[in-house]
Amino acid sequence: MRIDLRVAALDEATEQRVRLAATLLGAYRLRVRVDAWDGSRCHLLLACPHDPWGKRATEQAGRRGVPVMDVCMACAASAGETVPADISAAGLARAIRQKLAVVLTPPAPEASVDDLPGIYRLAQSGWRGKPAVASGDGRMVLTRPETGRVYAATRSDLLAAGDALVGAKWQIALEDPPRDTSELVSGSLEAFLLVAAIKSAARAPAFPAGRYRLETWPDLGTATTVVAALRVAKLLLGTPQSAVSLAQALPDVDVKQIHACLWAFAAADLLRQDDGIDSPVAASPARPRDGVWAGLARRFGLLRD
Repeated sequence: MRIDLRVAALDEATEQRVRLAATLLGAYRLRVRVDAWDGSRCHLLLACPHDPWGKRATEQAGRRGVPVMDVCMACAASAGETVPADISAAGLARAIRQKLAVVLTPPAPEASVDDLPGIYRLAQSGWRGKPAVASGDGRMVLTRPETGRVYAATRSDLLAAGDALVGAKWQIALEDPPRDTSELVSGSLEAFLLVAAIKSAARAPAFPAGRYRLETWPDLGTATTVVAALRVAKLLLGTPQSAVSLAQALPDVDVKQIHACLWAFAAADLLRQDDGIDSPVAASPARPRDGVWAGLARRFGLLRD
């Protein structure tokens, strides 16, 4: 695999160690090219944020979703983990490989939309924001992204459907016109999808490349995964983020859970792409949301009005 590294504001000796470390990474079948930072996308930037040029390069990389490794003797970490400038080439090679763990994870095999489990199909551009019905094992649930609700005959049906949406046995289809839901029980669509996505996180495909944002706070309801989801949502409400930049900002959160949150927010039609790159999860216009979790988020400074 070819890896592009960029460097900014490193002294000559440190840059030489970076180039030697790049050579050592060949043992892992990685072809690493090292160039000066030029503002273009790459796999990793190594910079000293204590230097004015290094600080500017680090800020530019953050806006582009490029992972950053701070290389400096005395300054504090900024956008990445700081390593000492006198680290050995072998130690630097190990640090680089660890930092690139998300990038180096093999992508999931391509799948037809019709073969995808329900939760990932709901995140595709042809399905986003549209009423859908999922059925199997004598149960049925209705998703209504325009209102942020999910409906079923009973609460137990909702629980069973959450597990089924991440499998391949249930049938799912768009529903036009949508049927009446007045006699059905309902719950938060975002919470429903988040629980399903987190349960299947280990088997989930990587979320499509690009930078994304939330325009409104999700209703997480009684989701048991609320802690990770709250932290991911908080970042997505600010600067547009990629899966890589989210993993960098949340090193203690499992990368698979980050991807799961992105799939769930996309399936709920809350995620917007913000980098001009076409994606199979392109979104429909934002819808206003409110609720208990939105109020709590505002109270604790996680949500801006």
